[in-house]
Amino acid sequence: MHESDLELTRQVAQGNKKASEEMVGRLFELVRSACRYSAGNSNDWEDMAQIAMMEILKSAGSYKGESPLEKWAGTITMRTIWRKIRKKQRYISILQVVFRSHDEDPVSQSLEVDVDGQTLRSRMSVLLGKISPEQRMALVMKFGFGYSVREISETLLTSENTIKDRLKRGKEKLKRLALNDKVLKEFVEKIEK
Repeated sequence: MHESDLELTRQVAQGNKKASEEMVGRLFELVRSACRYSAGNSNDWEDMAQIAMMEILKSAGSYKGESPLEKWAGTITMRTIWRKIRKKQRYISILQVVFRSHDEDPVSQSLEVDVDGQTLRSRMSVLLGKISPEQRMALVMKFGFGYSVREISETLLTSENTIKDRLKRGKEKLKRLALNDKVLKEFVEKIEK
């Protein structure tokens, strides 16, 4: 049980302004990152982040403390993004590497690839724009937020077998696209070693 998170959300639900500010300060970067890369080529990401943050604050009373606050907020964020994307036929363009901060980029450092993190994120965003929204959402939740197949299934109201298939096909397509990308080919080959 996450007692301190539970207390914070209770205070937010009761309208405590200071608690709300604390929650926003703690979660906004996570929400902002998810929304920024989910918007693809659109400039809607700032609006998405504000909408998702408002949804999180409005839902504070529903937090049960069964998982970390960040995971709970991630679920609300992803559902908010998914609704907006489905409504406007937007695409998700995000993977685990996209969520890494600019300060630390252990993926490219540990693989000794001569590609800076920003270039890698930019190239991945372009490639992710070529994958179906369903596959991208599954990849985002799995690799961006660390959700299990069961959690993705419950969040998206889709069977676990369908989620497994989306993850498998999405990774395969992304790999094929990356191997055809001059910059990312070396990165993908290093990962597979």
